[in-house]
Amino acid sequence: MKPFLSTVVNKIDAKGRVSVPAGFRAAVKDSSLNGIICFPSFSENSIEGCSLEQLEALSDMIDQMPPFSEKRDALAASILGNAHELSFDKEGRIKLPELLISHAGMNGEVMFMGLGRKFKIWNPETYALQEDRLAAMARESRDGLRFGGTS
Repeated sequence: MKPFLSTVVNKIDAKGRVSVPAGFRAAVKDSSLNGIICFPSFSENSIEGCSLEQLEALSDMIDQMPPFSEKRDALAASILGNAHELSFDKEGRIKLPELLISHAGMNGEVMFMGLGRKFKIWNPETYALQEDRLAAMARESRDGLRFGGTS
């Protein structure tokens, strides 16, 4: 699958519709779903997004956990129980459910941020409050990156 790349800010209309960036639509073009999967982030006031195939991979990872464990059920409820299949309309828009809009505090504009196999949708003002913290965390983590298993 082509990775989700870049950051794009688009307007959200009064009906909750927003245009998905062309690069994001291209990343899921070969998916069995003509759209994307979105669910509320359980760690931030943002929306997590991915392809249907990536959600299936997450589901498989959850299935590897002990079947009756509290942690497994918590992850399944947070991700799978709150996931929405959002189909593209003919203009390449999706309609964000009110639950997701409310969770992420959307009002007027949304920011799509590509993160490789997944992406996030933020209220741009909310992300601005997180940007310095996330940049510092990235600087601290940079030594853990490896190309082809080499340092």
